[in-house]
Amino acid sequence: MVPAFTDPLRLFVSFSPSLTFSPFTLLLIMPTFGRMLFRIITWIIVIGFVYRILSRFIFPVVRITSHANDAMRKMQEQMNEMNQRMNEKQPSKNTPVQKKGDYIDYEELK
Repeated sequence: MVPAFTDPLRLFVSFSPSLTFSPFTLLLIMPTFGRMLFRIITWIIVIGFVYRILSRFIFPVVRITSHANDAMRKMQEQMNEMNQRMNEKQPSKNTPVQKKGDYIDYEELK
């Protein structure tokens, strides 16, 4: 019959008493800590890859589109200002033109 050990450290040390402790042996001793550490390292790597993809592909596209939209908006404002200036300078066609001097009607000679 195999004795049921409740302490994993005692189980590990009882089989190898001359073993020196290192970070790797701690991972072997405490399997839940090892799994937790593995999950943390895995999440750090995944988050690093996601950040890398975002910074290389997504962020530049967003930045370029925002600059393009700003340039288009600025150009549209300039065009509107030019149209307003042109409309102000043109005389309206409804105002009568004053005639200067004598006006001679054209008569056709036969």
